[in-house]
Parts: sequence; structure tokens; C-alpha cells
Amino acid sequence: MRYPAISSDIQRFPPEITRAILVGWNDNRDMPKRYLHVPFHDKDEAKRLGAHWDETAKLWYVPQRVDEKLFTRWKPAENGPNMRADYYFIAATTRACWHCRKITKIHGFILPSGLKHLYIAEDPKEDEWEIYDAPSLLSYITDLSATVSARMAEQNQHYRMTYCDNAQLFYWMNHCEHCQSRLDDSTTFCELGQGFVPSTPEAAALIKLIPINESFAAHVGTHSIGIELFKYMQN
Repeated sequence: MRYPAISSDIQRFPPEITRAILVGWNDNRDMPKRYLHVPFHDKDEAKRLGAHWDETAKLWYVPQRVDEKLFTRWKPAENGPNMRADYYFIAATTRACWHCRKITKIHGFILPSGLKHLYIAEDPKEDEWEIYDAPSLLSYITDLSATVSARMAEQNQHYRMTYCDNAQLFYWMNHCEHCQSRLDDSTTFCELGQGFVPSTPEAAALIKLIPINESFAAHVGTHSIGIELFKYMQN
């Protein structure tokens, strides 16, 4: 097997990393990036092993010429969807950033009445899809289908997968459009009077619902059964 010329920069890697680079040298460079879920305290180790930083996505990823097995501990969990719907809403409003104190736009997902939720039983054979007769506000989303994440990106480039120290997991999260600080779901989706949990009809009317007439699939950590003041939100 013949390899292209190798930069002298490769000499900075330990021998096992150099071998991994050579093993994957012929990988297709146009393949999608293989993102990792690397907590901040592990970033130096991930970099030492050859991971690269994607400044736009704010995530570490495995270059195509590096063996993915070296990063097994940081590979995203492959969770199947536990929430589905025939269509959905992208909800939009604003909140104050806790860090820079500026007003920033935030987005989230609301599923309409008729959505399906996967009930997990002790015996996997008894798992079943339940149908809700009320809308649901979703939070702590750990997996999104590619089509749904693309639709969200059209609305907000600052909604992306990030590690949350408090929850100790990676999930899709809003970020301040001014300073890029993380706006975790605990306040944005769960605290009365904040973000998407309005306490008055007037506050609910400031939330705009953007209907997306496409199917929805995601793995969701928490969700509401019904949404208070939903009828006042702009549709």
C-alpha cells in the first residue's frame, strides 16, 4: 500500500497514534465528521490522541485518518428515538443571558397532541408506544434525527450539542448569541416564568410557534404532558 507524503508534524504524536493515522490514511476525507462527547476535563487527553476541535460546532471530532477505537470512551451513546410525531413546532422566544446579561434568542421543540412516546418496561418485550392527547414541551434532548436538527439550524445556529456539568451529560442546548455561554435546559424549559414556561397569557403570547410539516424523531430526557397557556402562543 502506498501512502501520500506525511507531514513532519506527525512526529509529535506517540507511536500508537502514528500507527492509527497510517491505518486510516486512505479514508474518504469527504465523509461526515465523527463527533465526540468530550468533557472539558478530558480535552487535553483527546487532543493528545489526535482529536481535532470544530470551532463552529464547538465539539471534538475524530479526523478521518485516525482510528476511532482510540476514542471509544467519548463516543456518543446510540439511543433510539423515544418521542415521535407526524409534525412538530419549533418554538422561538428570548431570554436574558446569565453571563453577559444581554437578551438572546432561544429555541425549542413542541410536539402536538397525538405524539407518540416510547414506554420502557422492565421486560423489553412489553415496551410500547403510547399516544398523548396533549402537546408536549421537550427538554434534555440527547439525540435528534438529521432532518430535525437541520430544520433547527435554519432557525438558530447557536442551538447545538454541548456537555452540561450540572446534568453530567451531552444534550442539544441553546447558547447565547452574543457571548456563546451555555443556556441550560433547567432554566430555559423547566423554571416557571423563564423561557418556554410562561406564567401569564401575555408572556405566552411572546412565544412564536413555527410549524414544521415533517416527521419528528428524537431521544428526549424529559417532557411535559400538556403545556400551560399553550393556546396563547403565536402559531
